[in-house]
Amino acid sequence: MRLASLQVTSACRCLAVVAVGVLWWCQQPVEASLGVGWKTLRANWLFKHESFEPFLSAASFLFFIGLWGFLDFFVPSASKHRTFLSDDLSSWFGGTRIRDQALWYIAPLVIFDLIFPRRQLPESAPSLGRLVLEVVAAIAVYDAAFFAWHASLHSNPALYRRVHAKHHKCHVQRAPEVGRLIYDCRPPHVHRRVHGRGLLHFRA
Repeated sequence: MRLASLQVTSACRCLAVVAVGVLWWCQQPVEASLGVGWKTLRANWLFKHESFEPFLSAASFLFFIGLWGFLDFFVPSASKHRTFLSDDLSSWFGGTRIRDQALWYIAPLVIFDLIFPRRQLPESAPSLGRLVLEVVAAIAVYDAAFFAWHASLHSNPALYRRVHAKHHKCHVQRAPEVGRLIYDCRPPHVHRRVHGRGLLHFRA
């Protein structure tokens, strides 16, 4: 099993190297395509606002969660490990949970953008190198900020109790939570709540 996992990882790395090589070799046509796409995006009303990125990330999250859920319930042979560990999805879709989350996350940004438009897009499209650099930098900044904020929520008992505890009181255990909660920055009581009676080892 471990060998198969390493083979998949190696294959993904090879594909990434090949993709970089293809982009470098076909740089001019890629740059031309970027220019065409940039003109189209500049004419799009949503892309002109700074709430475009949060909207895109929320929409992408909804799409992929729905995709993995579809595979779990309708094509179980497509994946070895389930994303939804339980068939009970009430903690995800019960009541108005999804709608409220989207409204609280997106609506204030959209309203602020409509009242105070700030984005000034340049006429020329960014180069391929700059685009790749900015995407990589954005991912690195997001990961660092997410880790720092999430670690602070778990390392400060008062902050955890008042702000974050509700997030871990769902009666349905979900694979993303289990994955994030196995890091050492999480307090032991969180491990016990998620993993039950010592199913996974944790350090006190």
